[in-house]
Order: sequence, then structure tokens, then C-alpha cells
Amino acid sequence: MKRVLVITFPFPPAGGGGVQRTAKYMKYLQHFGWEPIVLTVKEKYYDLVDETLLSDIPKYTYVYRTRMINIDKLSKRYIQSAMGDSFSTYKRPDFGVSIYPREMLTFILKTLSHHLIVPDYQIGWIPFAVFKGVELCKSFKPDVIYVTAPPYSSYFIALLLHIVFSIPFVVDMRDAWSLNPWLMKEKTRLKQHMELLLEHLIIRHASKVICVLAPMYKDYKAHYPEYYRKFITITNGFDVDDFKGVVPIKRDGRFNIVYTGRLPARCSLSSFFNAVKLLEKTQPELVSNIHITFVGELSKDKEDMLTALSVNRYVTCAGYVSHAKSISYLKGADVLLLLGRGENDRAMLPGKVFEYIAARKPILALMDPHCATARIVRHAPDHRIIANEDQNAQLIASALKGLYRQYFNKKVEFPPSNEYLCYSRRNLTYQLSQAFNTV
Repeated sequence: MKRVLVITFPFPPAGGGGVQRTAKYMKYLQHFGWEPIVLTVKEKYYDLVDETLLSDIPKYTYVYRTRMINIDKLSKRYIQSAMGDSFSTYKRPDFGVSIYPREMLTFILKTLSHHLIVPDYQIGWIPFAVFKGVELCKSFKPDVIYVTAPPYSSYFIALLLHIVFSIPFVVDMRDAWSLNPWLMKEKTRLKQHMELLLEHLIIRHASKVICVLAPMYKDYKAHYPEYYRKFITITNGFDVDDFKGVVPIKRDGRFNIVYTGRLPARCSLSSFFNAVKLLEKTQPELVSNIHITFVGELSKDKEDMLTALSVNRYVTCAGYVSHAKSISYLKGADVLLLLGRGENDRAMLPGKVFEYIAARKPILALMDPHCATARIVRHAPDHRIIANEDQNAQLIASALKGLYRQYFNKKVEFPPSNEYLCYSRRNLTYQLSQAFNTV
């Protein structure tokens, strides 16, 4: 059996969306002749923890965890030691606004570090990972190195090991880097230029570069024409096993609309809830029976938005839950809600889309109808795709009425289908193993 050294910052028991792709690869790689050796960080560096994801990792998988210099934590510690507790809140007499010196300094330092640290805060993992990686390459003699990002610092661990041992490496771009407009527009021109050069260095040395969606694949092939043969596409997907024996979480007697995952920062809720407000006037009996559940973290600005729209009485925020429990919410839903983020829809394909399709539920997708996510949503047996814009509130209200009518008449049953099995994690891992076989 061939061996692959897997370099990944997020790894079970880390929680969040970026973990599942690599975890599922680890589950199935040995079925296709590849034994993974995992290099990651210690559990204490993870902000979110989901112990249920550990069940995806085969029992005898080699997993090596290292320390790192936690730059983000060090900056906070510096602020505390520098300022102590002597600074209290005070009010500007001319504005009557409370000002917090500690928070202000934190903001200033984080802004400076954001513009000065290249490529990201996890750069403090590189020396520890390279040291351990050298040891692992000597011991296991891997045939291929696989590295996934973000964080983009991980790429340089693979690059350095490639230079030392001449082992080919495969890059897995879960998110675009220099060609991600929202990521790059927040950076100084100097940092943009530096990261473009670094990305070019990585792509020049990599044997394969995996993109998670077709538009990203096209963009990178066009931007790096000299390396166009290196680029391939392997999407995210779903694991059939995750849906076996699931106990649905239902809102008894209510028409339950469920959204899972973190809401994107630039995602607007106004068009959807304006549609709900329209139905309050025209279909009060429908709205009295509606319930919306957000499964995942909800930021303060999104909570404030719900309050401003006066729709809190229809909403439950379940907060962060394990991946296994999120599947139970999907299976208990009457409609699954997807929310786009406007002009950035083209460059995004959230992993939950594939689990939405596998759940065999109606999907209401508020996003650009021509984006990559919308094209995937069309594999669902019942879907409504409407641009997430305030002027479309009436269209969204009509879609909700139609979905409610189906629910009320109990006409929402979709037989199993093999059409979407091309997105199964097992099939996607087979594609990854083929990429390893050809480097």
C-alpha cells in the first residue's frame, strides 16, 4: 500500500465546515490503496470541537500533532500585560459614548497584524510542522504529500518538505487564495502582491492543484496558463453513512424551515424575512404555523437584524452543534434554506449544499441563479432558486406559499435516487486517489 503524508491544520476533533472534507478522505483512502499519515496541530488550538467527527478516522491511522506559536493569542496576552486592569471605561463628554481603551488597542493591533503577517496567523505552525514532517518523511517515506488550506501557511510546510525530500505534493484549495476577491480586497497592495508571488511559488512546485468548484478551476487555469495541466476539480460532497439511522429533530406541528452552518458575513436576511412579513398580512394562518431554525453560530449583527425586522418570534437559534446533530436537523426539516452573499456567490460552494441534496428535502435557495451553488442545487428533487435581493420579497413569499401548500397536503416525498451519488465522499476519495496515482 502506498503512503501519503497529509498536512492539515483542521482535523478531528476540530469542528466546523473545513474539517469534514479531509476527515472523509481519511475514512476512505485505504479502500483505494493509500495509507494516510496525518500531520496536524494539538487539539488545544481549535476554537470549535466536534468529537463525533473522530468516528470517521480509521482506528489505526497515524496522527501526529505538534505545537505552534499562537500569534493571535500572543497579541491578546501582550495587550493584557501592557494595559493591565488599570484602564476603565470612560465617556466622551461631547458624545456621551463609552470608549474601551483595551478594545481599541486590540482592534489597532489586530488590524496591523492582519496587514503585516503573511499569509496568515498560522504561520507560527510552520517551524514545528516542518521539524516533525522531516521526521515523518524519514520514517514513513511517503510517496506523496497532500496539503489542504486554508490556512495558507500549510502550503509552505509541504513546499519545504518537497524541497528537502523531492516528494511530489498535491495542493487542495478548499478556498481560492489570490483570486478570491473578498479575501484580497481587505489587504494592502503590498500584501496582495506578496501573496500572489507566494501562491505562484506553490503552484509552480506542486504536482497537482485541486479546486473545489468549476469557476475556481477556470479562473486558476486562466491565471496560470503555463501550469494549466496541474489543475483538477474535486468538489465537496456528502457521506451516505452520515444519513443512516438518523433520528430527525422536528418542530411538532409546525412548518419547519432549517438553515445549517455559519451565516456568511455579507449574507442578507432582509429579503427572506421581508417575504415572511408580507405573508403576515396576506396569509396570517400560514405565518402562525411557520418556524425557522438556524443551526450554527449567529453573529451579533445577524441577531440585531432579526430584532430590527421584528421576526424573533418565528426563529430559534440552535447555536453550534455537532455534525451528527446537524444531520438530524436536516432530516427533520420541511424546507432547507440556503442563503447567498450577492456578488460573491460565484466564488463560493458551501459543503452543506451536498448534504442538503442528500437529505431529500425541498430547498429554497436565495442566491444568484447562475452561480456554482445554484447549479448543484438543481440536482435536488425539489428546489426554488431566487436571487437574494430585497425586490424579490414577493417572489420569495410566493415560493414559501407553494412549499407550505405541499407540506400541508403532505406531498413532499422523494424516492431514493442514484443521480447525486457522484458527490458521495467515497466517490470523491476515489478521484483523489487517482490524482495521487498520476503524480
